[in-house]
Amino acid sequence: MTRSAILSLGLFIALLALWEAFVRLTGVSSLVIPAPSAVLSVLWEGLTVGFLWPHIWVTAVETLLGFALGCVIGFLAGVALGEVDFLRRLLWPYVLASQVVPKLALGPIFIVWFGFGMTSTIVITALICFFPLLENTLTGLQSVPPEKRDLFRMLGASRRQTLLRLKIPSGLPVIMAGVRRYRAGACRRSRRGIHWRRRGPRRQHNRGSRHDGFDADVRVVHRHHGVGHVVLSIHHSI
Repeated sequence: MTRSAILSLGLFIALLALWEAFVRLTGVSSLVIPAPSAVLSVLWEGLTVGFLWPHIWVTAVETLLGFALGCVIGFLAGVALGEVDFLRRLLWPYVLASQVVPKLALGPIFIVWFGFGMTSTIVITALICFFPLLENTLTGLQSVPPEKRDLFRMLGASRRQTLLRLKIPSGLPVIMAGVRRYRAGACRRSRRGIHWRRRGPRRQHNRGSRHDGFDADVRVVHRHHGVGHVVLSIHHSI
């Protein structure tokens, strides 16, 4: 472990200790600032009882499916627009216009269209990942040096061979940069999708539930601090 990593870890532990000390010394309400020990206690309870695992599984499936779907469609659309000039001139203004609409505003619309289920979350996650992959793929395919294109043309390479053996391999670093950039974004959007599609049903399900007390603790943790993927998934999946 490098020195910078050790210092970063030490700073994180120090901040947690200051947070815990502040809560205990000031006596501030847990509704405002819960202590880190309370957050870890609720998290550990959910893991040991097994209450968290189904919700972790649902969140993971939604994230992976949405991310994969958005990446595949974005890559194929980027290749199509990069190879066909007519399609790029025709569709690119509409693609740019679609990015003006805030993605959060589309959440309720997708719930109306696809219902309260995994589909709405997967669609919004795929939509988030679609445009970056399309843009990076288009940029990567167009960033091939002209002299390499001329060389392939002189060697008699077909359009398909030029795409598969020159343009995609040369543009792969740019394409993968888009994938890395929006991995975390896909996870955040999938968790927000859980919040959108389960806000209504959760109220009915909580009535008479044997996890009512546990749900209240998790709700305090998430509402004020958003601690971790797992805690967020619990609160909105009950």
